[in-house]
Amino acid sequence: ISQLGEADEWRKDLKENLFRELVFYPEIEAIYRQADYSSSRQVSQIRELMEQHIDLLIVSPFEAAPLTPVVEEAYNKGIKVVVVDRNIHSELYNSYIGADNFEVGRFAGVYAARYLNNNGNIAEITGLQTSTPAKEREKGFEEALRKYPGVKIKNIVNGDWLEESVDTQLPLLLDSLKDVQLIFAHNDVMARAAARICKNAGLGHIKIIGVDALPGMGLDLVENRTLLASVLYPTGGSEAIRIASKLLRNENV
Repeated sequence: ISQLGEADEWRKDLKENLFRELVFYPEIEAIYRQADYSSSRQVSQIRELMEQHIDLLIVSPFEAAPLTPVVEEAYNKGIKVVVVDRNIHSELYNSYIGADNFEVGRFAGVYAARYLNNNGNIAEITGLQTSTPAKEREKGFEEALRKYPGVKIKNIVNGDWLEESVDTQLPLLLDSLKDVQLIFAHNDVMARAAARICKNAGLGHIKIIGVDALPGMGLDLVENRTLLASVLYPTGGSEAIRIASKLLRNENV
């Protein structure tokens, strides 16, 4: 299992679901590696796993392009491959498990426009631009807003999925945020950071939508009204193990 990191609750939940499901498959021995949000480290870790003659690789790629060659190499060596959440620029894998990120963005866009009654300005905080979910959520959000001409995306901030990036980038736009009524952040970690920054800057009028909606994180932030809403994004960890078990038994998935 090659995970990209655990800097947010969604990643932690993915790991927990993976290992919780493994309890039901005692015939499977799992080797876990965490790349700490480094593509080069993830590539080297996957090569290390291949040297251990693994039968199957579950990988959540940090970035699509840098991970594509090594995942293709694993597949071409006969190793079964399950890609989770973030895809690669290739179809050389056995199974991909992930939510429809375009639909996540589209749903957020429709919700935002209707909440604003088709009149207002929005700031968008994107995930890592070299990851497939960020690009797909951005496209879905833009597609939805084309049907609501009174709603404009005034600012786009590259948050890289991380709270620290939002802490660095968003304060630079505080003056322009005075004309913004809503922020759409690509995950709840960035949404939480945006809410804190806006509150401290006296911009409490700005409503914020996030993505993930996990218990103990996004759902709690909505319940205590830190966030206006959060779009559900399931991790797929349990499904990944179930698919892996079928592949190891040479069953069709």
